[in-house]
Amino acid sequence: MNKLLFKINDCFGNLGVSSNYEWNKRIDDKYSIYDPEDDRLFDAISKSGQKAALACALIVFEGIVLRVSKNNDLLDIHQWLEALWAGTIDSLYIKGLKCDYKKFRLTVDREIGPLSASIYTLSLAVKRYTSKSYYVHNRLINLLLLFRHITPDRKVFDSWLSSTLKKMATLAPCPYNYDDLDLSSDSDEEEEYDSTEEIILPREFFINPGYIYTESSARAEIQQFLQSLDYQNNPYLCSPEEMFSNGFRGNPYTL
Repeated sequence: MNKLLFKINDCFGNLGVSSNYEWNKRIDDKYSIYDPEDDRLFDAISKSGQKAALACALIVFEGIVLRVSKNNDLLDIHQWLEALWAGTIDSLYIKGLKCDYKKFRLTVDREIGPLSASIYTLSLAVKRYTSKSYYVHNRLINLLLLFRHITPDRKVFDSWLSSTLKKMATLAPCPYNYDDLDLSSDSDEEEEYDSTEEIILPREFFINPGYIYTESSARAEIQQFLQSLDYQNNPYLCSPEEMFSNGFRGNPYTL
């Protein structure tokens, strides 16, 4: 099993049980095309910074991957996931804005369907995140709702999500309020938002219920993760040279 996919069952229960959820074109469209209709969830996740919100969504995406993987060929999806985790440290680590979800048949199959829809939805959020848009949180909601639809135990997920969002908002609050933004500016010419100074939450924060955050421990975990990356063999990661040319300041793949 890929190193990024361990301990997920401890958060969400046994994701390997039989696929007992409904999936069809209407449901696929609901989670991949239409805007989310959950103001309460939006209010909760938008209280956290973009980096924390994206990291939360990545944990949920890992749950989706495990739920549908079974005997399916996941191709290079693990490398994409690894690059997106690096992107929660700095968006300039991400080279490929989206996994080529077209490799996965666009189908209403109950296993491949949720995976394809979640890749598409997450790709839209990543595109906004890397383009420095303010409007990222709303693009993550459908991913959370999609997983809730296919998870074997919604009560377990709801408990984890509620607890996690509260802790995120406390440790890594969003520095802006959506109510103060001009929604008419949600276009290619909108004002850019720089998430560089936001607090970074390591993966362990999301999967360990007893995790106690300290700046030093989080820094050590993030440093260890960065040093484990191999940009030469991951097409979704930028090289140091590419990062510098894109404006990165500091030492790539280290803190």
